[in-house]
Amino acid sequence: MRFVTFSLLCSCVLLAGCGSASSGGSGGSITTPVTPTVSNPVTVSGIHLLRNGSTWIPHGVVMIAFVAPPAAAKGVYLSAANAYTPAEFTAIKAWGADTVRMQVSQPGLDPQNALFTQSFVNSVQAAVTAARAAGLNVIISDQDESQSGETSPTTLPNAATQRVWAELAPLFNGDTGIMYEMMNEPQPTANTTNWGLWQTAMNAVITTIRNTGSKNVLLADGLQYAGTFSGAPLLTDPLGQVAYASHPYFYQASDETTSSFMTRFGNFAQTAPVVVTEWSTPYSDFCDSTTPAASLTFEQYLQSTGIGLMAFAYDLPTGLGSITTNFSGSPTTFANSIACGTPGFGPGKITQVWYDTGIPSTILQ
Repeated sequence: MRFVTFSLLCSCVLLAGCGSASSGGSGGSITTPVTPTVSNPVTVSGIHLLRNGSTWIPHGVVMIAFVAPPAAAKGVYLSAANAYTPAEFTAIKAWGADTVRMQVSQPGLDPQNALFTQSFVNSVQAAVTAARAAGLNVIISDQDESQSGETSPTTLPNAATQRVWAELAPLFNGDTGIMYEMMNEPQPTANTTNWGLWQTAMNAVITTIRNTGSKNVLLADGLQYAGTFSGAPLLTDPLGQVAYASHPYFYQASDETTSSFMTRFGNFAQTAPVVVTEWSTPYSDFCDSTTPAASLTFEQYLQSTGIGLMAFAYDLPTGLGSITTNFSGSPTTFANSIACGTPGFGPGKITQVWYDTGIPSTILQ
């Protein structure tokens, strides 16, 4: 997730007896692993993700409520944390999604970081457990950026990343319906040297996670903020359960083409399983009169190639390129001549149509 610079105010909405992310979640003593009874287990087979043994194209949304621990949450992240309740997961499922991607703070979950608290670990575990109880698959995505409370963000997975997964994986290893996205958006430019560094760093995290006994599917983001897999080597996993995560935002007009989709992740997806774990049409990156139609083409391309999508973000109700306009999940739209940067502009409705029907929209919504 690229840094969101605007701020947002919202009131805190809590269910009776359920805490918010900003107050340390449930505040209870959830420290034992989730139940080993697994619904909708996920595996990798060849270039495909499988769920319950059948080929699966995930349809999901991103949640930002746990990007930062309570002591560091600011702006839209604080608003999302304050608005969080477990009822969101039921609403997400009703929106048509089968998966939620939860971005979680690396400094808040690293036992050697001053921002670490057991209550934040508990709140993350409680939210993941609630999402699974609502019938959703879950992607847990480690994030180490300034909005996560990090003062010195890492550009590739590091020792702190490994410590986070040594902390989290044992809590969830009994449930293969949960996937682990090892680190959000590695930043280095894609070149031969950096792909080698990326491969070494990602393989070290794989080893750390597998040493906990995990059999869960692991997701590796590409370079350039997960923007490309052009030139990427494959990673080494003794279980063969690694998939790859792309964030192919539109940063310029040329990014809106099928040729760009193929170069950035589509060609790589012919040799390894790929999921788009973050995408929307953020006005702060790029948007023009062709963006709505390009978004239709993009979702149609994903479906035709069997690549799933986690749309950004269910709890970022700016109405400015996000997929929602409020904390009730009302989708943004491209219809009615809404222009770039206007509240209400965004791909929410076409995404919701795809998720609800299983068929990407052919008209702007």
